[in-house]
Amino acid sequence: SGSVVVINPGEVHTGRRGSDEGWTYRMLYPDVALLQDAAGEVAGRFADVPFFPEPVVQDRYLAELILELHKALEQPASKIERESRLLLAFAQLIGRHADSRPVQKPVGREKLAVRRVRDYLETRYSENVSIKELAAAANLSPFYLIRVFRNETGLPPHAYLNQVRVARAKKLLSSGFSIADTACRTGFADQSHLTKHFKRITGCTPGQYLKDSKNVQY
Repeated sequence: SGSVVVINPGEVHTGRRGSDEGWTYRMLYPDVALLQDAAGEVAGRFADVPFFPEPVVQDRYLAELILELHKALEQPASKIERESRLLLAFAQLIGRHADSRPVQKPVGREKLAVRRVRDYLETRYSENVSIKELAAAANLSPFYLIRVFRNETGLPPHAYLNQVRVARAKKLLSSGFSIADTACRTGFADQSHLTKHFKRITGCTPGQYLKDSKNVQY
């Protein structure tokens, strides 16, 4: 538990259970170009396809990143969250375990670029924006943008977008919109997707929020 198995492109391999009870695991089959792009993002320049000398690495932090990426890919999630988690997981894999580990560019002060991205997200929160769109708006690379945005705001862009969407959802619910209509208007995939993030951020479900709002006496 907590280990990560890495198989390089073209390697012949097989697998079998380690005990009579069996075991479960999650697997990603990324295209080679994805890993090469991630290596280039980390290095800030063109990079070769990374090679991983150890087939099994004990890295619980990386395992958690991959697990969260898997969940985002199999459940309703925004395009920006899926792309960001993919890039962050591969960047950590390469930066911590590849034979040639690129040195990350130091994070600088990018207040204007971050302000542009915040304005973009606050204006177009109902759209399924991508990390590449945000990077173009900020004139930065996607991986560097994620790092400087988190450095300035304390949140990665996809988490900031969820905060904006939930804030807008609260206003719509208070104005009389249904939960389903609110989910649609704020860019969530469906009502359950809204409920998941609404409860995580506010501590209550949209239904509870509506009920409590009606019980408030003015």
